[in-house]
Formats: sequence, C-alpha cells, structure tokens
Amino acid sequence: MIWRRSGGDDRENAVPEIRSAPRVWEAQQVEQGFRGALERTDAVADARERARAVLDTIREFLGKIEDFELSRNSSGLQARLAAAAVEFPDDALRVLADVSWRGDIDESVSRSVFGRWMRRPDADTFAATWGPAIGLLTQAGGLAGWMSTAVRAEDAEVSPEFRTLLRAQLIRMVDEQFEKYEFGTASSPVWQLLYALGPANRADWFCLLGDLAAERGEESVAAHRYEVADRFGGTGIEDRLARLHDIGAYHRLLGGATSEDRLKGPGTPSGYRHLVLAAAAVLRGASVGNHLRDADRGADQHFQSTVTLLSALDLLRQGDQESARRTLEDAAVGGDDSAINARLVLGALDGDDQAIADAARALLARHGRDWPTRSLVAPATVLTAASRGAPALLPELIAAAPGESGGELDALRNAAAGLVLAKAARAALLSRPDQTRTLLDEANNLLNSATDDEAARLRESAARISELTAGLEGADAESDATRDDTAAPGRIPERGAEATPPQSSGGAAGPDAPAGLDRPFDRLAFAALSVDGQTHPTTPRALRLWRELDAETGGTARGLHHLAISTHALAYRLEINGDDGAFEHWRAALGYWARLHGEPIFWEQLRTHLTAVMPDATADDISGAVDEARAELPTRLLEPHITRVLELHRDQSARARAHLDLIRAAPFAAEYVDHARTRISREAGAQIRRLIRESELDRAMDEARAWTAIDGDNIPLAELMLDVGIEHIEGTRQSGDSWSSARPVLERIAEVVEPIRATLRVTDRLLAARGRPTYDHPDHAAFAAKLGRYEFWLGACQLMSTHTEYRQNPFADRSGFRTAATHFHSAITLGLPDLAPYDQARQLLVDAGRLQRAASGQFVGFL
Repeated sequence: MIWRRSGGDDRENAVPEIRSAPRVWEAQQVEQGFRGALERTDAVADARERARAVLDTIREFLGKIEDFELSRNSSGLQARLAAAAVEFPDDALRVLADVSWRGDIDESVSRSVFGRWMRRPDADTFAATWGPAIGLLTQAGGLAGWMSTAVRAEDAEVSPEFRTLLRAQLIRMVDEQFEKYEFGTASSPVWQLLYALGPANRADWFCLLGDLAAERGEESVAAHRYEVADRFGGTGIEDRLARLHDIGAYHRLLGGATSEDRLKGPGTPSGYRHLVLAAAAVLRGASVGNHLRDADRGADQHFQSTVTLLSALDLLRQGDQESARRTLEDAAVGGDDSAINARLVLGALDGDDQAIADAARALLARHGRDWPTRSLVAPATVLTAASRGAPALLPELIAAAPGESGGELDALRNAAAGLVLAKAARAALLSRPDQTRTLLDEANNLLNSATDDEAARLRESAARISELTAGLEGADAESDATRDDTAAPGRIPERGAEATPPQSSGGAAGPDAPAGLDRPFDRLAFAALSVDGQTHPTTPRALRLWRELDAETGGTARGLHHLAISTHALAYRLEINGDDGAFEHWRAALGYWARLHGEPIFWEQLRTHLTAVMPDATADDISGAVDEARAELPTRLLEPHITRVLELHRDQSARARAHLDLIRAAPFAAEYVDHARTRISREAGAQIRRLIRESELDRAMDEARAWTAIDGDNIPLAELMLDVGIEHIEGTRQSGDSWSSARPVLERIAEVVEPIRATLRVTDRLLAARGRPTYDHPDHAAFAAKLGRYEFWLGACQLMSTHTEYRQNPFADRSGFRTAATHFHSAITLGLPDLAPYDQARQLLVDAGRLQRAASGQFVGFL
C-alpha cells in the first residue's frame, strides 16, 4: 500500500490506494527509459528548456514506479532536481515534495532547492508552492530552523520579495485558521517563520491578527484575539478594544444599521462613535441631538470637517437652507472626503454643474474607481452634471479598471444616460425640439467611447428620439391639433406631471388627425377632447363616446386608436395619483392596443398617411418604419409596467404585483411577455449580485425574498438566483477564500428558491423518492439542470466546511456529512455536466459517507 495525495498537502489529507507491483522486467524497462530520457535532456542547449524537460521527465517517472523502486534512482533524481531549481525553483520544489512522500530527501538538496526559491520566488504561484513547502518543512524539522535563520538574518540570498510574499502567506494562513495555530508550539515551522519575520513574540502577532479582523468588521473574532494577546502579556489591549467598538459601529453603519442600540456599543461612546451615531441620525431623517456636540468634543481634530458637514445636513433636514448653505461653505474648505462632499452638495443645491464636476474630479483623484461609494450626491447625477459642465472628465469617471471591460461604472454611466434619454423622449413628445436636442447631446456625451451592448441600445434609442423629433417638427407645420395625438408609450411621468398618452405609429401624427376624420361620431368624440380651448389626451365625455361607438358597431381602426389612447392616458393619470382604479383602465387599454396591433387596416392607413406628410421618404423607408413601430408596440406598452415593478417591489409590493399581473396577462404574443419578465429577472439578479459583491448578504437576501414575494412562479428569476450563487462560490474558490465563507450565501439562496423547487417537484425528498421528473417546458428543464450544479456546490461547501470544523474540534456537529451526501445525491439525480469539477460528484458522495462513518467511530481513509 502506498500513499497518494488527494487534494491536500499533508499525509492527513491522503487516501490509501492499493496498487499491484509491476513485474521485475517492467520496472527495469521504466528505469532504463527514465535514464535514457534524462540523458536526452543533456543534449538540449537552452538551459531553461533543459530544466523544463528534466522536470517533466521526473514527473512522468514518478507516476510509473513504486516507492521501493524509487530508492534505486533517488540520488541522481534529486541531483537533477537541484540543478533544475536554478531555472524553475517553484516547480522543482513542488516535485521535490512529491519525492519526499515516497522516500528520504538529502538535506543538502532540500536546502539547495529552498535557497533557489527564496532567491527568486514566483509571486503568481507562491500560494500553490507554499502547500508542498510547508509539508517539507514539517517533515524535516531542521529545514524549518535553517530557513528561519536565513530569513531572520536578512541574508542577501533571501530576496525582499520572498519575505513580503512569505509574510502575507503566513498571515493569511493563520488568520483563516486561527484556532489551529493560536496555541501551536513555538517549534512549529509556522511560528518559527513568523518570529523570524517579526514581531518576535506571540502577543504582538495576536494583536496584529486582531486588528485585521477588526478592520473587516468581525468584532467577536477580533475581541477573542485581543483576549488571547492579553493572556500572552500583550499591551495596549484596552485601547484596541475601544477602537474595535468604533470600527464595529462604522461597519454596522455601512451595512445599513441606523438605530442607536446597534451602534452605541458598550460603555460610554467615544467621540468617533458619537460621530457615527450622528451620521446614522441624518440617514434616518432624525435629529442629531447631542451627538455632534459630543463628537466635536471627543473626536480627533481631523474629523472636524465631518462634524461640520453633518451639521449642515441636519440643517437641511430641518428645512433651513440658508444656514445649511453657510455651514456647507465652512465644511467645503479642505481636501478630505467631507470637504469634497460638502462642495458636491453645494453644487447640487445650486444646480452648478461645474462645481459638481470639480468635486467629482477630487473624489476620483483620491479614490479612483471607488469614487461612487464616497459620493453623497447620487453618482448618476454627478455623471449627468459632468456631461454638461466638464465633458472631458467623463471618460475618467466612467473608465473601466485596467484589464477589465464593463463594470459597475459602465452600468452607472448607462443608467445616467437612460435617465437623460427618458427626459429627451418626454421633451420630444411635448414638442420641445430645442430641449430635446440639448438632452440628446448630454446623453451622447455620456455614451461617448462606450462599447458595451447596453450603450449601443441606448444610442439606438437616441437615434429614434432624434428621428421622432424631426418627424414631429414636420407634422407641426400641418396642424397644431395633430400634435396632441402623437405621444408615445414609455415611462410613468412624475407625480404632478401632465400624463401623455401613447402613440402607436412611432413617429408622425398618424392617420387620426382631425382632417382625416370621415365619420360624424368620430368628429364629435374628437371635439370632446377640447376643454376651454385646450386639447387633452382624454376627457370623460370623449372616452364615453368612443366606448359607445366601439361597443355598438365594433368601431373603426381610427376610433379604436383614439379609444386606446384615451384609456391609456386615464390609466397614466390615475397611476400618478396612486389610485388603485388605474389597474382596471390599464387592462382595458392593453386590450384595445392588442386589437389595434392585430388590425392590418390601421397600419395600412398609417403607411398612407406617412407617405402624404413625408414626401421625401422612400416607400421602403416608410414601410420599414411602420413595421418596426408595429413590432415594438407591445414592448413599449409593457415598459411602464416593468418600470413600476422595479420601482415598487420593495416598498409597495402589492402594487408591484398588480403591475406584474398586468404583464403576465397582457394580450400579446408570449414572446413579448417572456421578454418583459426576463428583463425584470435580469434587473433583480443584477441588484442581488451587487449586494453580494459588497458583502451585504442580509440585504441581498431581503432583495431576493422581495422579488419572490411578488413573482414567486418566475422560473427564470429563480434560475438566475442559482446563477448568482454558482458565480459566488466559483469566485470564492478562485480567490482562495474558505468554503465556510461561501456556505451562508448558498444556503440562503436555496431557501429563497425552495418554493419553486416544490412547484417543479425537485425537492431533495421528492428526488430521493421519485427520481428526476420529465419536463415539456424548456424553462423547467433549464432550472432543473442549473439546480443540479447548484446542489453539487452546496454539497461541496457542506462537506468541506464540516470536515474543517471536525478536524479542529472532534466534538463538532457531524450531521453536515449526511447533509452533503443528500446534496450530492440530488445533484447526480438531476444530472451534471461531464466536466470538472462536476465529474467528481459520485466520488464526493462516497467520501461524504465514509467521513460520516469515520466521525461515528469507524476508521477509514478520507478525502
């Protein structure tokens, strides 16, 4: 029996493997082939190529022989490794570690290879090399002492880069597994090297590790480390604990906590904590009380500008703009974040685009890509102001980080451009061409040099608005009345704004202008739109007349168009006022528009009308424009409801659900409804992803639950949430984070999608009892396939985190092994791709069972 590595770097993480010994003549052939291959490498002229060939030859040889055969070739093999380490020290050290598992290593060879590594480490592979290195250091105690002496003596043979990489690696290692190392012996390689790097006592190291936890906001972890430091004779512990409470309050504030109970902390709050409490009061719209006075008295002097800024914001809350402005001017002196934000707020109050741009430039200089998180003024407002006041600054504000494409700032830029385009569309529909062109210039400035798909879509929207403006200007020359009938469906206007009804023609006046009315009833209804000399989108009398005409005779294409416009305008008006009666009219309007969408006579009349009012356009151009308008009509009609769902899903879930029901029941082809729901899913997923990236797990899950509460049967949305979880665990593994850190995200997303699983009959219990169901709907099949991958990662997280906890504490809860097996079984039942790491699912299922039995008292080899 020999030991083979199985995903770890020490014998603990190995699994016994039975291999039959090759016959003697086969072993001789392997050895002769090895020696011949080494001799051939001698003929390679280039030193690096020769060293690479030697390492590849040794790796191949190790895979073909047994341990007892290696001893006959060990001396020459190790000498070759030492020579290859001159060119590839990291690779040579990893191969040397493999050899050490199967036989003794000459100490001079170990020191030679380690020496080469310490002189010329590879930063990109240092973490991968450290695992084998610590294994060698543990096996050969003298080697760790020799290495520690070399590091401590600042030997010229040890590069400064190696010391930096080693220090970071050791700190990360002890930080992640503190319980394993906190009471380790001083003779262990880890502590020998830490002492060599300095500080040379454990109390100072515990304080440093406590500081790291404190900076991350892990108060209980930091407090424990400070307590252990105190036991080892550390100094300044009380000051560190006070600072810990300050940092904890700061992190809770960043996490959204604003109540005094959560921020005050134990004992008498420090001046800094009073500053945090004052900021929280401003955020929740409450009075800052005495906090600013106590902060001003107890906080450091460099927080003075923050105190002044918070005072100004409190004055704004009270409605005292003049006093607030004077206080902001006092706070705006200086170059720290508080002073810069004071200038930003002043610029926003004054509508001074240049002032906002100047302050944004200062934030950019201090924080680079993080400037949006440091701005008190909404980043979209900053970008829009910069597009007007300092266009040259825009590329710097929205530039992606080196080597990246896209990113949050690109999304921010697109969002700002989208808001400007919405204003431009409204200006166009209200026949304000000059304002429209100004807004289009702003949007195009924002989108300048952008290459992502969303920016391209926004540019197309800008082009359509520009065409619409030109068409409306031409139509205005014919008739003022026509202009009132040319609005387009879009976003819900702001409360108090004049509701603008939709228009299906996508451009000029349409075939419905008064001059085209050829039936007395139509003329009578259209005349009813005029009240006190002004033409309105809808009036009760006009709406009643068109309803009667439609009910009695089936109406005409023109009458149906007017009925759709008037009903839609009424729905807009009621929506703006928050009247639930809007939904009845929304449903009716969508029904009228759907009939019009399928009415060929209307669209033919529109072609004829556009040909008359746009003589310079070709027949193909007009036909294409009409076909495009007809194809886009359902999407444009559903857009206001998408917007309302996105706006209301957190605070007015019932109203958001009502708009979602309108989308679900919309009388259009399924592709339009599916597109609208997919759009909502995509927006929801983007928000959840952002919150998880910002470590706002509670808020991310609240967001997920808010969406499932209003759209619980949206299977693409549930699938997208699974995607978010898979992306998170894959990112966690790539960054080297522990399995335990990813597990809460996966488990809480699993809770959110559990109702969908029950609906589709793919819960763990049903899968175990009945197997995988068959589906006719592609969305159902796609969700089941994605769920299989998700269950694999849930099982892996459960298995690895339970394994880690059990090794650190034999009395820890072992039920995680059984839970992991359940997840792996579900993953296999649902089906997994034949790709790494999913192809390991069956083996992991076996390992989970073996670990469960081992934890129960039966000894077996383990993963």
